[in-house]
Amino acid sequence: MGNLVALLTDVQSEAATDRPFVWPTTGTRTTVRAAIGPLSSSGLITTTDRGTGARLTTEAAWFLRDGDVGFLIALFHAHSRFIGEILGLLGSTKMTHRSLNDTAESQFGLRWTTLDQIRRRTTWLRATGMVEVWKGSTALRITPSGTALLEKLSLADPQVTPASTALSSDTAVLDPPGPALAEELRLLDQQRLARRNPRIGYLAGGTRAESVRRLLDAVGLGTNRSGFFAFCQDTFGVEKTSAVQTLQTLLALGMIEQVGNDLFAPTAVALDWMSSDRAVDLIRILHCRVSPMGEIIVPLTEPMTNSEIHEYVRTFLPGVPLRGPGLAQRLKLLREAELVEQIGYLRYRATPLGKKFAESVTTLEPAGTDPGPTADAAGSENMTARAEELRYCAAELVGAGTDSSHPERLENSVERALNLLGATSTRIGGPSATDVLTEFWLSPTETSKVSFEAKTSSAGVVPKKDVDFDGMEQHRQDHGADRIAIVGPGFGGPIPKLARSKQIPLITTALLASWLTRSIRTVLLPSELHRLIFDVDLTDQVSVENHWAAVERRSEAIRLVSQALWESGNDTTDIDFNEGALSVRDLWRALKTNSPVPIDLVGIQQAIDLLSAPAVGGAARVKHEDYAATARPAIIAARLRGLADALESVPLERFRVSDALTPATPAGPAPTRRPGRPVGPGRGRRV
Repeated sequence: MGNLVALLTDVQSEAATDRPFVWPTTGTRTTVRAAIGPLSSSGLITTTDRGTGARLTTEAAWFLRDGDVGFLIALFHAHSRFIGEILGLLGSTKMTHRSLNDTAESQFGLRWTTLDQIRRRTTWLRATGMVEVWKGSTALRITPSGTALLEKLSLADPQVTPASTALSSDTAVLDPPGPALAEELRLLDQQRLARRNPRIGYLAGGTRAESVRRLLDAVGLGTNRSGFFAFCQDTFGVEKTSAVQTLQTLLALGMIEQVGNDLFAPTAVALDWMSSDRAVDLIRILHCRVSPMGEIIVPLTEPMTNSEIHEYVRTFLPGVPLRGPGLAQRLKLLREAELVEQIGYLRYRATPLGKKFAESVTTLEPAGTDPGPTADAAGSENMTARAEELRYCAAELVGAGTDSSHPERLENSVERALNLLGATSTRIGGPSATDVLTEFWLSPTETSKVSFEAKTSSAGVVPKKDVDFDGMEQHRQDHGADRIAIVGPGFGGPIPKLARSKQIPLITTALLASWLTRSIRTVLLPSELHRLIFDVDLTDQVSVENHWAAVERRSEAIRLVSQALWESGNDTTDIDFNEGALSVRDLWRALKTNSPVPIDLVGIQQAIDLLSAPAVGGAARVKHEDYAATARPAIIAARLRGLADALESVPLERFRVSDALTPATPAGPAPTRRPGRPVGPGRGRRV
């Protein structure tokens, strides 16, 4: 408490911050700017002139005059999360720092990965006599003075957190950055964004807000180069070379600057973050320095998988290199700042707070250019062309949903979307007919014909007067369809309840568009798409996600198993121990920590069965239960692309040496293809 009073008194006497300050209790030298950094979000100090000046708030002046520690804690509680709430929790039971941290995460959505944030808060509470350590244990308990203060405080509702998906974008509050950081964000333009570093770099303790904060705290205490290296080694258990890399990374990110022959200090933007103690300000700093950062949030208005995010960056930001570890690093930081949330297996979306963040910063404009050739040019060109068609259809679908002047535009988009997704669709249209008639091939003996009705609304919500359920039923009967489904930009009023009672699914254009973009990497069979539409509650995002995730996990299992076999086949220890071969159980143990939803034994066995099939040949059984890689994953991928081409092309003719030695002769007329069977009744048994 003596340090705080001395610092406030010093600031009250002189506003300049670029001057030395000595902590009275330890004699440690630092600067006023570094010393006030952790306090500017406390309501005690405000900075001026881009951090070069400071002044006390009215509340700080009252505290200096009266010395009321209860008033001090109440002020901290008003400006920072989870301070008075600690008193509230300790008011009912004794708790340890670990249990407080667990409660902060489970009930208040605070994802702190270490106990530092809890300890900072309890240190102030203990210093002011509000909390004490229970004798003979590590548990904390509230004191009578803490109980008296608790009765005067209003505590946060643990059910509402800034990243809660229940919050609308209008409800989410994005706090403004500090003055120095705001100025740097204001100066961002396309040239500056294009010059950003593509790598974050190595940081001792990992790329986590808490670790970076501890590193900056060490620098802010006036630690010299050797002292900083010792701090990294003692705190994070790293070698000196790693500590050197950490210092270089902080300099490259513009978070610290050299202020003396062997002395460093946090920069103005870093002090803005240290002052606010908000992870979102770290993301703001990184967005100014690292590419891509805020750009990752932009497409996440709709849920996307890791591979879809990679595809977005590769296609629309072609000059921005981003590999798997780099994306994982960024997603981790964005989740920690509550700008992005993980909603399923390797699947993410922006939170309301994240959407506001993306709107508040200048981002690199998408180029939309061709990503260029790859090792497998033909396969890559086909994949790119398909991806572009899916994306175009998705964008057209969303735009057509609100184009009430041209309802046929949405009908055409729905027809095209369903064909791209694997069904067989035909647009009919007209006042006395369904809009799009679609047939799902489920098995050799089962088909299902569906009447799709396309409804537009310039307001984004289809009104009740535009949905004639009796008319739709007549259309279904006229066309011999089995089911009805409705596509539109949104549905309100009594429509959802009426549709549910008639077992008619409502598909928003945004949802159907997301299925198209998701199909770039994960393709549903017609039977799986049919079950998604009619057997899954489309208003329940978890149920929809689980349906897609089941298919995605099978694809992910193939990738992980192939990679694990290849790594084992090139690991000298594994080769000496078991000739580089792994069993299904070995693979399960190796892969169970590689993903949020581990691949089970059945999934691994299915992946092995596919890879070891003669047509693929990506793995070979070398013992009764062990399998070994036959080639690196990239070659297996090329083999699979060749199989895909074979499925879509004419039968492969046997190559003869003479063909390469004699001139080619003009070919005869190409055989005509039998046209596809039009949609209509009479094939198989409908379901």
